Amino acid sequence: MHKSRMKTLFGFFLLPMISMGVAFVSIPVLISTGGTTAWTAVAIAQGVGATAALFVTFGWGTVGPADVAQSSASVQGHIYWLSVVMRCSLVSLVLPIAVVITVSLVEPDEAFLGSLVCAAVAVQGLSPGWFLVGQGRPLKIAAMETGPRATAQLLSVGAVVATEKLIWYGLILLAAELAIAGVAARFLARRETRPESVWQQMTQALERQWPLALSALIASGYTRAAVPIVSSVAYPSVAVFAGIDRVQMLARTGIRPLISFFQGWIVTKDLSHGTRRPLTASVVTIGAGCVGGLFLWLALPRYDHIIFTDAISITSTQSGLLGLAIISVAASYSTGLYYLVPRGAIKALSSSTIIGAGAGIPMLFFFSQEFGSTGAILAVASAEFLVVLWQLGYIILMRTHLRSKAFSTQGF
Repeated sequence: MHKSRMKTLFGFFLLPMISMGVAFVSIPVLISTGGTTAWTAVAIAQGVGATAALFVTFGWGTVGPADVAQSSASVQGHIYWLSVVMRCSLVSLVLPIAVVITVSLVEPDEAFLGSLVCAAVAVQGLSPGWFLVGQGRPLKIAAMETGPRATAQLLSVGAVVATEKLIWYGLILLAAELAIAGVAARFLARRETRPESVWQQMTQALERQWPLALSALIASGYTRAAVPIVSSVAYPSVAVFAGIDRVQMLARTGIRPLISFFQGWIVTKDLSHGTRRPLTASVVTIGAGCVGGLFLWLALPRYDHIIFTDAISITSTQSGLLGLAIISVAASYSTGLYYLVPRGAIKALSSSTIIGAGAGIPMLFFFSQEFGSTGAILAVASAEFLVVLWQLGYIILMRTHLRSKAFSTQGF
């Protein structure tokens, strides 16, 4: 790779490392200050808010980077402007519903805290990260998203320590997310069409991206919404599963830099690259997932007291299942974003997540009710593995079809 590409890759890695470090600092502070009850409320609110953020994003995080990478500077600004109009409309619809769901799931004393945290996470759907990924500009991501978000996390943790009131955690994070969205809209968005044509373009975007949005929402049943689901059937298990789930999300964050880099790297007009770039990207990403999964399996039971104080204990069985889930996530990122999306097979990607959710959500309800937090992570790992199998099977069939078609056109 060129030196410029290596610098870009390093930048994409540095940003989530900062976020992960800050997140690890916040976990013990939240637990030690508010106890497991407040920790459970925060985790439930984050799960509901993250699911709402998927609806707000409405597929831009998946198709947006490739669209931006292949567009001129002026068109890029219009793409972001169109997304802002669309996402602001969606957040006004989904946020009240998300807050009501959060309040219904958490303890009454934690309702206000839960509402603030839910709102702060939900409006992350307005953030510009996907757009800047498409531009391949990690420094701008640091300046406009990761840096302010990490700073807000640190300030909120400091305020909680100083006042012993968790309410500052939600207030500061919400204010920061609104500021991130507002600054991004001001400096990145550029309208280039008449107002009357905007709704036509937005309708076209909705028609194009609704399978992705629908599949993401369905898939959130065993990913982002897993904690709220477990709370509805096995509330005593939420504290432990929320800890496992938080580590899973941080591990996903560790893999995302590779995805951010390779999504732009594999998009090329040079046909000589063929399938070499997607294959290279897949090997590196899955390899990173294997290393991360093995590390979590071995290290998490030994060092869980550092992250979660003595309030939460994670077994080797649970960490092993978590490791398998991370490996499957890395594999599904590879098959979905390196092969299916660049080839326009968006419906295949959507159907894979629907298949995973179709099995994962019932398993999550049943296994968590029967086996607690261990059953919940087992359901998540199983669902992620099913997604990989479905996507891999589709890719094999697609390649077989193309080869047979090429063979027939040669007159054999």
